[in-house]
Amino acid sequence: MVVSTQIKQRWDTREYADMVTTRYSVGTLFVSFMDGSEVRLAVSELAPYGITDHEWQGARSETHHIAVPTQNGDVEIPWDVIRSLTDQEFSDFLTDHAANSA
Repeated sequence: MVVSTQIKQRWDTREYADMVTTRYSVGTLFVSFMDGSEVRLAVSELAPYGITDHEWQGARSETHHIAVPTQNGDVEIPWDVIRSLTDQEFSDFLTDHAANSA
């Protein structure tokens, strides 16, 4: 049996989710993805994760999340959090999906 899958949106691809590099500089996190896109966001947008300013220097990409070493162990930030903060269309899709699932 052959099952056909159709990609409907760019976020339906592995490349959209897979992170390649992460770099921190003066309050800003830069992330590149396998699909070639590069995003940046203020680390203040990630305040709920409780990472202090000096800990961001150690941030590293691990395919589906960013790992940040802290004094309490690694904190992992999933790819979809980064994308939802930097891609309004994806954020809208998640909001609509949550509303339809409720």
